[in-house]
Formats: sequence, C-alpha cells, structure tokens
Amino acid sequence: MAYTAKELKRSGYRVTSRKSGIASRVDRPDWEQFCKDNGHPVDADWYRRCLSKDNIYVGSAVARKLGTSCHDKTGYVEKIV
Repeated sequence: MAYTAKELKRSGYRVTSRKSGIASRVDRPDWEQFCKDNGHPVDADWYRRCLSKDNIYVGSAVARKLGTSCHDKTGYVEKIV
C-alpha cells in the first residue's frame, strides 16, 4: 500500500537516501538511552541512518516531498501507517 508523504511524516519517517528513495524512522521509544548505553551518538538522524530497522522504500516522488533526516531532531513517534 502506498502512503502519502504527509502520512509517513506523521509516523516519524524521514528520508535517509533520496537517491535510493529510502525513508526510516526512530523505531524504539528508548532510543536515546539505548544510544547512551552502547556508546553511540545520541542523534536522531544518526539513529535512523545506522540503527533503525524500520526502513521503507518510498520512491523518488514521495522522497522529494518528505523531509530529510539530516538535522531533524524528531525522535520516536508512534507509528500510525
């Protein structure tokens, strides 16, 4: 099922690769503590790109409309889609 950029953004997805059309979200509510406990940077962008297991292909058209992960501080958001 295809979702709109607006629906994906409300679920916390941000584009992590425009070239490949991939969006990811912070997939755990305790992500900050997890990063601290494991010596990782406490950065939502880094978490989405490196640790998130919730990565989806959105295609280039939706990726252009969906915000990028870079400099986006949005952490865990309950998934609605």
